[in-house]
Amino acid sequence: MQSNKFSKEALENFLRIHKKIEGKDIPKEKALKKSEVAAKPRDLDIKKFSEESKKAIEAAVNIAYKFKHKYIGTEHLLYGIMNIKNSRAERMLRNSKINFNQLQHQLGTVFKSTSKFPSLTDIFKIMNQMQTESGEQMNDQMAGMMEQTPPREQMGPMEIDPSEIHGIGQSEERETIQSTQQKQKSMLEMFTTNLTSKDSQNRIDPVIGREDEIQRIVNILGRRAKNNPVLIGEAGVGKTAIVEGLAKLIYEGKVPDYLQGKKILTLDLPLLIAGTVYRGEFEGRLKQIIEDVAKDPDVILFIDELHTMIGAGTAGGGTMDAANIMKPALARGEFQVIGATTIEEHRKHIEKDSALERRFQPVLVEETTIEETKKILGGVRENYENFHRIKITDEAIDSAVKFSERYIQDRFLPDKALDLIDEAASHIKVSLPTPKDFKKIKKLQEDLSKIINDKQKAVVKQDFNKAFTIRETERAINKKINELVKQQKKRKKEMLGQITKKDIAKVVTNMTKIPLVELVQEDRRHFINLEKRLGKFVIGQDRVIKEIASAIKRSRAGISDPKRPTGSFIFLGPT
Repeated sequence: MQSNKFSKEALENFLRIHKKIEGKDIPKEKALKKSEVAAKPRDLDIKKFSEESKKAIEAAVNIAYKFKHKYIGTEHLLYGIMNIKNSRAERMLRNSKINFNQLQHQLGTVFKSTSKFPSLTDIFKIMNQMQTESGEQMNDQMAGMMEQTPPREQMGPMEIDPSEIHGIGQSEERETIQSTQQKQKSMLEMFTTNLTSKDSQNRIDPVIGREDEIQRIVNILGRRAKNNPVLIGEAGVGKTAIVEGLAKLIYEGKVPDYLQGKKILTLDLPLLIAGTVYRGEFEGRLKQIIEDVAKDPDVILFIDELHTMIGAGTAGGGTMDAANIMKPALARGEFQVIGATTIEEHRKHIEKDSALERRFQPVLVEETTIEETKKILGGVRENYENFHRIKITDEAIDSAVKFSERYIQDRFLPDKALDLIDEAASHIKVSLPTPKDFKKIKKLQEDLSKIINDKQKAVVKQDFNKAFTIRETERAINKKINELVKQQKKRKKEMLGQITKKDIAKVVTNMTKIPLVELVQEDRRHFINLEKRLGKFVIGQDRVIKEIASAIKRSRAGISDPKRPTGSFIFLGPT
């Protein structure tokens, strides 16, 4: 039960301070009349404050009386907030980027030297403003008090954000109502990501090629029945990128009329399952999402790793998995889904459930060719260059495609070629020496912290000449730091180096353990004397050696089918 009154001790101290402000001091031993104690709470709407807020105000009143201050200011309220153990405000301050103990020490310094703060705050004015304002405005008022607190100048370097105090002044009932409303409004937002939003589009790389697959998805989405496409292909061929490419086309308005204004939301299934302890909790979440999607005809749900829907949610004792929950709604056509899964997982899970398989139309995604992969790498080159600040040459792109296709056999294009470019750029970036500016800035920041402490001690001792001298030194250090930071920002726009064929070869060597020299030497030189080199090891089998060498040369020349093996040989003869 929430109390509507402050403690009698706090109110007595509160009224004594108010009398001091009016010039009417009250002796400590003199008891206040009951009418005086009871009159003030009726002037304030205490119900607007949570229990934590009341405790903070009481602590502020008591600390002001302890130091015999004739006012109650924002520094007292900050002290009160910090001393409510296990409260939201106290946890927020401890988790922020400040030294909690140091801030308490600074407040103690402030309380002992109030003469240097001529602007004082009337507690009546603060509380009346907070009383007459709405919940959100009341939060803004508390944030404003954080800004006006005298130790604010020490809070700046420690990166305190006064806006984080928002929400502390609300009553518990109002907070509960807002939390419930937020859950009702954001269930879909909580477990999905909008690929067609501006923020997502800024993070998504451009999709090069794949026009046929995207057009196939658009055609399926336009069907009357069975209008749920599922992308099937090996890991790394770009299934998710195709959906992101469709989202970009929708965002840019380059789609047919029936897709204009659509939103593609990615369902985060692990997040949906996380925290579902009790039976039926997962089913309730998923049903709520299905209802929200069904209400909005512009939503298309994207489920990556579609096979994980089978069996999802049954670990906690549920009788139905996610796939069975979604089947009826999919059969009725209440909403549309785009799925993505691998060939093996589709065969292992989806094909066994014929009812689920019928709800989707397959879109086979093949591995990109060498030429298509080069175009893809050229299209995303700028994004990787801006991130790593490393120049990616055409030679590096050709080498990445060539080496990945030849030496990395357990993965697929374009993913494995992109990995070579990404890792080569990262290797160059981390191998560069650390700029001296970082060490200088760190040293100056340490010096600045010591100088600020010295200035505070001088102010407490009222040695203002020394404090003035220290302040000039502080300004000079701040100026140096700002200049170094500007140099850092300017340098971040410059390229640090470039990727060459040799850098790509080093990455492949680290991945496959194939000697570097075998990668960088030219194919022509490597195969010119192939027959003679084989003849040194196999004596008297010139015809066989010639057939094998010819098959290898045809494969390297690009004459044979690239999807078939280099050669299949059966060697027959007596032992």
